[in-house]
Amino acid sequence: METYRLNLILSTEKEIEQEKLGKVWSVVKYVLDLEKQKSSWVLQNIYFVEIEMVGDATANIYSFHISPNLAEAIRKLIDHYPKNLQDIFSEFLFYIYTGQSLYEFLLLLLSGFIRKDSYKNLQGGTIESKIVQAGRNMKYISQNLLFFINFQEVLNMNTQKDYTNWAFWTGRELKKLYKENESTQKKLEPLTYRLLEAIRRKDKEYFIHNLIRAYLEVEKEISYLFKEALDDKNFSMIAYAFLIGLNSEEKSKEEQANDEGENSESA
Repeated sequence: METYRLNLILSTEKEIEQEKLGKVWSVVKYVLDLEKQKSSWVLQNIYFVEIEMVGDATANIYSFHISPNLAEAIRKLIDHYPKNLQDIFSEFLFYIYTGQSLYEFLLLLLSGFIRKDSYKNLQGGTIESKIVQAGRNMKYISQNLLFFINFQEVLNMNTQKDYTNWAFWTGRELKKLYKENESTQKKLEPLTYRLLEAIRRKDKEYFIHNLIRAYLEVEKEISYLFKEALDDKNFSMIAYAFLIGLNSEEKSKEEQANDEGENSESA
């Protein structure tokens, strides 16, 4: 009955083409509800079957199954999917249902944001190009991108979740230190490029090397917790969270209000 209700709601969204900006998120919200319901059924060991009628032909039966880890991640975190990235929600679903790493998804997104000029002539309708373009369209980076890290780490069954927030705020603090004087401020962008490249290459040593240089620039001691980044299990989690923090912005009151509204909608 729940699936029927959601399908009925979707079928009545007749004005979506005329009012895309106002309606699209409501459709996404219904999809989120359906994904949570599917995950709940999996956790209850209920096998999900979808029946689709094709004209007068016999109904087609499609089996649907997701792993318990994915079901758990959807149930716990899907409500916090970033509202400003609703246009690539289907691409996100493709990644998680096909077992692709969300760190690859996040790399495309951050590359689009950080290296906007490199992708100004981007064309094509591939999944990858859509994610990069979504990154280019972002006005700023905020803490909501940690959603993709937290989701992936639930899939990885990694319990070291405290590292994510710690790395984000550490990156945010380093940016603040770099902004304090003109001599270091101009070095922030090259640092970001080098760290992004280290992450792309999965080069832990190059990443740490650049961090050490960065902290020497502001005459601060690098945190001992960065040694955890040398662990294969934690490198992506720490490196991506730090890079997001390093490029995040302090939002205006209006933007903060929008985020609070988003959080209240997904609570």
